Amino acid sequence: LGVRDSWKLTEAVASDPIPSGINRVTATISANGKMELLVNEKLGATADARCVLAQAGDGLQVGDDKIKPVGNYSATRFTGSISELKLELK
Repeated sequence: LGVRDSWKLTEAVASDPIPSGINRVTATISANGKMELLVNEKLGATADARCVLAQAGDGLQVGDDKIKPVGNYSATRFTGSISELKLELK
């Protein structure tokens, strides 16, 4: 899970790999930049972007980073399948 504020990257990265098969991954970013990543309902990683989320410079993209990668990776296309996606604004 990655967030950039003025292109400064903050990532919440799980220490354990996601198991093969069907998994539920939940990513939460609060309005003040607190980040949480759950894998199969278990806390996998946290981070604090220490920013106030506002208008994105690069819009939300799922499965591919089409403009500029948010994280430190070179392959931008997710090759698995996503069966459900929910976006909640609180």
